[in-house]
Parts: sequence; structure tokens; C-alpha cells
Amino acid sequence: MTRAACGLVFLLMLFSGSAWAGRIAVVDVERVFLESAPGKTGEAHLEQAREILQKDMEELQTLYQGSENTPEGETALREGRMLLERQFAAERQAVRQTLTVSLEKAIKAWYDTANAKEATISAVAPASAFFLHSPALDVTDAVMREMDKEQPVFHELPTVTVRPKQAVPPQAPDPQGSSVGGDVTLPEFQRLQQGEQRHLVQSGDTLHRIGARYSVSPEAIMLRNKLSSPNLIIRGSTLIIPGTGRGISME
Repeated sequence: MTRAACGLVFLLMLFSGSAWAGRIAVVDVERVFLESAPGKTGEAHLEQAREILQKDMEELQTLYQGSENTPEGETALREGRMLLERQFAAERQAVRQTLTVSLEKAIKAWYDTANAKEATISAVAPASAFFLHSPALDVTDAVMREMDKEQPVFHELPTVTVRPKQAVPPQAPDPQGSSVGGDVTLPEFQRLQQGEQRHLVQSGDTLHRIGARYSVSPEAIMLRNKLSSPNLIIRGSTLIIPGTGRGISME
């Protein structure tokens, strides 16, 4: 049960008691978070966090430029976007928790003022806890003034990366093929084995045409590149062509 729901249940219990003699004040929490000085500082903090995370995502995209349609590139970019979304959600939640602590202090400060005591306020609740309330009960402006006095300290900006741990720079496409020795920094899947070479997919290429060119079956190319469909090759991506001894000649 949320805090607002718990508060609503508590207030209903109080209303049901014959000893209830005070009044309830309500505060528009979202408005305070949006318009108060600490709320604006928190939003600026979030914008900085967003820029840091987005910059790292852009670096990841640059890292896989030209290989974004390969299985490794698609996986790395998908995981990077998921990490970015999760991390930013965590940043927003942390800012909101900090603002909530400041809001509670601001409400307490207002509650101790002479105006609150004169109005015989017995409880303060978020406006969202009520289906309807009298405007006379809204003390958002008064609480906002107390909130503006608060100077919350937000957590440090993120230093984590949205780059998946397994992400490494893919080797630049080489339409003429390359030697085995230049692959030592690549994942095992991308390293050339003896007799293999790379093919840069051109406009009009199909697995059958590529296989015929290298005397390798389309099925062998699909298996080597972990393709689930022969239609998954995209212009500008790179395929590893297995040695001719590992496929069936198209001739």
C-alpha cells in the first residue's frame, strides 16, 4: 500500500471517531516538487545525469557504427538502451526521495507556525489522497515558502556506464577479407578462424549470391554468423565467410 493510501485509510479512521475536532490541511506535492527552488534544483540535477548517460550511449553507438546490424551490435545497443533507462529511473527516484525528506521538514516547519495552530490543523495530507477537498484546506503556497528555505543535497552524478561489459569495438569491415592475427581484441564469435574471411554486404547481396562467390553454402554462412533467417543481412554489415571446406559449393 502506498504512503498516500495509508494516509487516506488513517484519515478515514479519524473521521469515523467521535473525538475528531481538528481540520485537515492538504498539500499539492507534485506542484511543490515542480515549482519550489529545491524542486527546480533537483530537475537540473536530473538533466545533468541524463546528459552524462546519453553521452555514454552515444559513445556506444559510435563504437558500433557500421556494425549496428550485426548480432553483436544489436545486442550491445539494446542492452545499452535498457541500462540507460534503468539507471535514469534510479536517478529520478533518488532525487524524489531527497525532495520528499525536504518536503516533510517544510511541512513540519509550517505546522509549527502560529497560522497553523490558529486554524486548529490536526493533520496534513497530500492532495492526491482525496477525491475532493475544499480550496480553503489547501496550504500548498504556505508549505512552498518553507520548502524554498530547504537546501537538499542530492547524490553525486552518475559515474556508471551504460555500456554493456561485453561491448568491445568491432573490427572495421574489410571487403577483401583479413588475416586471423588481427582479431585478438574481438570476442570469440567475431574472430576469424583458419581459412575464413570477411565480406562487406553490398546492395543487392543475398546469401545465395555471397555463397556462390565464395563457394560456400548459404546455410554455412547463416550458421557461422548465427543468423536465424537468410533475410537478416543488411547492407553495410559484415559477414564472416567460413572456409570452403566447411560448406557445400554452389557450383
